[in-house]
Amino acid sequence: MTTEEYQAMGETAAAQAQKKQLFGKLKAMADQLRSNMDASEFKNYVLGIIFYRYLSENLVRQFKEKTGFDYVESVQQDEEATKKLTSDQLKIGYFIKPEFLWPTLMKRIGDGKFTYLELEMATKELLASTMGKGSQKDFSNLFDDLNLESEKLGPTPMDKTALISKIMLMVDAIEFDVGNAKIDILGDAYEFFLGDFAAASGKRGGEFYTPACMAKLVAKLALSGRTSFDKAYDPCCGSTGLLLALKNEITENGRVGKLYGQEMNPTTYNLGRMNMLLHGVPFSDFDIFKGDTINKPQAEKTKEQEENGISDVTLLQDKFDVIVANPPFSQDYTPTDTLLLDPRFRGSGMLAPKNYEDWLFVEHMLYCLKPGGTLAVVLAPGPMFRNGPEEQIRKYWIGTNNCLDSIVSIPSKCFYGTSISTIICVFKKDRVKKGVYFVDGSKDFVKGKKQNSLSDEHIERIANAVLNPEKPEIEGFAHFASLEEIEKANFVMNVQSFVQKKKEEIHYRSEEEIINDIGKTAADISAMVSSLKNEGNH
Repeated sequence: MTTEEYQAMGETAAAQAQKKQLFGKLKAMADQLRSNMDASEFKNYVLGIIFYRYLSENLVRQFKEKTGFDYVESVQQDEEATKKLTSDQLKIGYFIKPEFLWPTLMKRIGDGKFTYLELEMATKELLASTMGKGSQKDFSNLFDDLNLESEKLGPTPMDKTALISKIMLMVDAIEFDVGNAKIDILGDAYEFFLGDFAAASGKRGGEFYTPACMAKLVAKLALSGRTSFDKAYDPCCGSTGLLLALKNEITENGRVGKLYGQEMNPTTYNLGRMNMLLHGVPFSDFDIFKGDTINKPQAEKTKEQEENGISDVTLLQDKFDVIVANPPFSQDYTPTDTLLLDPRFRGSGMLAPKNYEDWLFVEHMLYCLKPGGTLAVVLAPGPMFRNGPEEQIRKYWIGTNNCLDSIVSIPSKCFYGTSISTIICVFKKDRVKKGVYFVDGSKDFVKGKKQNSLSDEHIERIANAVLNPEKPEIEGFAHFASLEEIEKANFVMNVQSFVQKKKEEIHYRSEEEIINDIGKTAADISAMVSSLKNEGNH
């Protein structure tokens, strides 16, 4: 981002300077690896090493803060007691031997004694320290993508050591002194680094990264004025940016409950768990599952439920009071009888079309949403205006069940990998007022060289309108459409068509009018053809 873009988003001068310095170092690391592998691969090495440094320094810092003792001295006096203390009482969740702490590794690099195998052993021992502990599932396989044996790092052990040492030295140069930082250095480094490579990687990168400004807006709409929540969920959580945005929106006096997510891509699944830990979420306060949400949804199980063989889907019903998601747009899937009979999807009596999985995600989330809860989901516009099965599904959830509260249109080029305008749909299960609030936010944005973004003012304008219980009429920006208006539009939920015209100016043509117009046009064409034939015969 440029300085002007940061300023438009409310960044202070000090924060701008720190981010500029940070991104310069991150790009320098990438340049070291760029000739060896592509962006989707080298980001795993850089982020994995950043993450290991964070875990090392976080362990030492937390131990000192919670016990008042020096970590290394404690380990030297009684290693087993210290290990038990970090996992059982302090709930840090892992243990690192002093010889594998970050400062020790850096000293060995400076002395010319380090080999890449030391970092490999360090990550393996860290993960081994979580085995059999409450943190095991949250740390399991976290460093799988930090493949230090890869030939791409160099053909010989000496080459591998040289390259990894360079990256570690660059990571060490990043200022991690959060006490004096004007930004969340680790979190911002992680997220903006992901964002940079999501842009470079095209659509596939954008599938697991939601830009920070969009995550903030989605979180505000999903919280719907809440100051606390018990359980929040993202069924396609990617790098967990939306879940963390929920946490960030809760004030100091509020309470953040447990965060749940599911992600199918193994690499992204690991990145998501790293992101949680990088942002200071204790391992006991989140559960991220790996797998296909639509075909095999996961959920937390009690020991009794596990023993009784209760299915995951049953456990998910009415479980969460806040749900957020940015599912992949119009993804291919195969409709099956099993899905049609699934309690999540059978309400409307039909499944979304083969090439458009969007509504499956929405229906899955509605099934998981508690009465009184709120769901905010980013979608491409298509699911809200295509005919066929999707039209019937809309009629069921919007007309019959009155679950759609608001639709917000978002400017184009705000998401990585796509230039289309998107929408955010806000759903609630127990609505009394019938109708939908349409908000056109497509014209207000900060223009960027590659991506557009929303400023805090843009976010607040949209959020204030949607969260206002009166659903105010705002000329050219917002309009509350009654169910009758929506029915007349055949449930074609196009934001601009509702917002840009006054209610009295809107004329929805009936099916009879359309048929008559088609008949008239056909008759006119037939007459024209006959006339041309007659002229040709003369």
